[in-house]
Amino acid sequence: MNNLLNNYIKLAIAYAFHGDLSRKSSMEIFSKMLSGRNICKVAPKKTIIYRDDKITHVYLLVKGHVSIININPLGLDILIDEMNAPQIFGLVETLNHVDVFSAYVISDTDCVYLKIPTLEFISCIKNDHELCFEILEYVNCLALRNMDSTEIKSLIHPKDILGNFLYRLTINHTLPYTLKDTRAKLSETFHINLRTLYRYVKEFEGKGMLTLTHGKIVITKENFEKLSQKYDELNL
Repeated sequence: MNNLLNNYIKLAIAYAFHGDLSRKSSMEIFSKMLSGRNICKVAPKKTIIYRDDKITHVYLLVKGHVSIININPLGLDILIDEMNAPQIFGLVETLNHVDVFSAYVISDTDCVYLKIPTLEFISCIKNDHELCFEILEYVNCLALRNMDSTEIKSLIHPKDILGNFLYRLTINHTLPYTLKDTRAKLSETFHINLRTLYRYVKEFEGKGMLTLTHGKIVITKENFEKLSQKYDELNL
């Protein structure tokens, strides 16, 4: 194993997880320490990872906030999660011998990340006990986070799952936003009885959380503000 490469990956992990990259000076120091390696910088609303891309690299997000987006069988964009740096994308998939990414990773803010070949990254973990323990702690935190998310979802009323979906869907769209999907599609997507879903929609309309225009669900700026008040803190 190349010691220089091993030290590079250890340095990247240590600085990403324990350094303060929120300050410009820290970011400059970080860049100098890793000079010669590929540090990628992207603006907001850029795709960092595409769904179905072959996993050849591990992506170490060292700065920024991203959204994890997937597409359900009906063709709807679904917000799976939102994450702040530091994160490691492609690690769990590689450890489980998954060949492709299953979702899109989209930058919400200015982001900085490193691309490290998967074989080199895994080799470093196998050959360095300190790095292995660092990664183990990260995977443990990730597992606990996912367990908490699953538990929360099981306790959330279907109406609030729908409301959260409407809020998250419209965050990055120009308002007013008209949903492309029928209520029948929403019913199938969220496993909500169609009659019940119609009732939820009428309740949201009565509370000013959505507008019905020619049978279509529309989210205006005023509707979005009402949804935000209720669902901004709810991240399913």
